[in-house]
Amino acid sequence: MRVMIVEKPSMRRKMEKVLGNEVKVVSSIGHIESLMDLEYYLKDNFKKDKKPFWNELLQHLPFIPENFRHTITNKKVFAEIDTALKKATEIILGADPDREGELIHRNILEIAREKGSVKTDKITRIWLHSETAPEIKKAFQNRQNYKDFEGYYQAARTREIVDWLVGIQLTILYSVKYGKPGKPVSIGRVQTWLLAEIIK
Repeated sequence: MRVMIVEKPSMRRKMEKVLGNEVKVVSSIGHIESLMDLEYYLKDNFKKDKKPFWNELLQHLPFIPENFRHTITNKKVFAEIDTALKKATEIILGADPDREGELIHRNILEIAREKGSVKTDKITRIWLHSETAPEIKKAFQNRQNYKDFEGYYQAARTREIVDWLVGIQLTILYSVKYGKPGKPVSIGRVQTWLLAEIIK
């Protein structure tokens, strides 16, 4: 069975209408996953039944995980995708044709692989700029090996990791040093740069 992962329900409906029984279409709803938080990697340093305070985490910073891991944030949506992937003889990645789309279905695929749900090595990608029926059929017929789009994935993956490293760790640092109780100091890759530009 061919299984296609798309990024949103509206695209799922279009694919089903145009491709019919040629493929089983399952849909994400944007990101249904995120990188594990800092506490996940540092859990062995603290009591199991107690979430550490940020000032307790500070002594472990900076911290770079050996392997970044994802967690599912929408279990219901993932469960439907995962069930379909277990039966797939070909997996077709059909998220939006950009870096973030590439990251969404690659992360879903990574989590499904870790669970043992991916049984096939045949993984392809459709690159769709127009959502008309002729273009959908053309993209489906001309799908490529998903590795041909590795550059898009690596760019998005790098952005994801940098956001984690900068956003989480600097937010903890600045909140402990300069924040007030209940009022964290939010630091982010984009927002910090933008604020600096506004001040200039």
